[in-house]
Amino acid sequence: MKLKKLIQESVWGKRAFGEKLPTIADYQKSMNEAKIDSKKWKKMKYQIEDQIDDLVKLGEDYAIFQSAKHTSKTLKKIQKLWRSL
Repeated sequence: MKLKKLIQESVWGKRAFGEKLPTIADYQKSMNEAKIDSKKWKKMKYQIEDQIDDLVKLGEDYAIFQSAKHTSKTLKKIQKLWRSL
């Protein structure tokens, strides 16, 4: 469901036949144009934080990640950086 929504909101839908594929700069431009109020940002921040916490819990599971020790360490760094925002 989320992926379908992202695809609909993306720059891809505005592309006509024969045009170049969108670049990262195109996405950055569209993100700069979108305005997010503080309430929406806080909600998104906490949702992402919850997802990062879930990933940290799964990070040490060798059944999911081949290099679980490295993955766990990296995810904990990401978690720490995200909380500092």
